[in-house]
Amino acid sequence: MPDIAKLNLIRKLGYNIDNAGFITRDGRRITDRCTGKPVQFSRMAIIAGTIIDDNPISIASYLEDMPA
Repeated sequence: MPDIAKLNLIRKLGYNIDNAGFITRDGRRITDRCTGKPVQFSRMAIIAGTIIDDNPISIASYLEDMPA
């Protein structure tokens, strides 16, 4: 997906990007719930409207916690 399309999508979901390239909401950086680190635009994944880091551990953890 082109960056402009990803940017439009995160904005529609109520998020933005700060000057350092991190995803923000209400001026605060969004952290990955598995790693606890801020999520960068270049390494984000959007699953069911949730923004997480695109590393395999975060994705697996998110999918494991989803109801069947």
